[in-house]
Amino acid sequence: MDPFRIDTHTDQRIYYTETESYTEVVSGELNGYHYKIRSCGLFPTAYVYVPNDHPCLDKESEIFMNIPAHGGIDYIAEEDTENGKSAMVIGWGFDHFGDYINCGTNKRGKRYTLEEVYGDIVGVINYLRNYYSNIT
Repeated sequence: MDPFRIDTHTDQRIYYTETESYTEVVSGELNGYHYKIRSCGLFPTAYVYVPNDHPCLDKESEIFMNIPAHGGIDYIAEEDTENGKSAMVIGWGFDHFGDYINCGTNKRGKRYTLEEVYGDIVGVINYLRNYYSNIT
């Protein structure tokens, strides 16, 4: 597990309100990849910053279609990381059929923990690392 401390308060913040105001819950770096877990209140979202020199960016659509993120990648943008370097950000939400969404009266489905969202990030980062090591 990454060195952030998971506690009940933090875990509950990924489903905190019925507003769509994105709040950063956890951020960090794993094996050279910056990541963030955010919540829009209704459901958690995950982001991994892919360095601009990563070889997968040459085959962007092919590689991103196969990344094992929950529900698939549904956000791609270029952003600056906290250290000021530019990176391609890929993101995905936990708001698909069968997922819990904190909205209205229909509050059924899988309610993800912070640890499960982080586990998904670890899987994506490992996929990107393996892709890089297979072509170098």
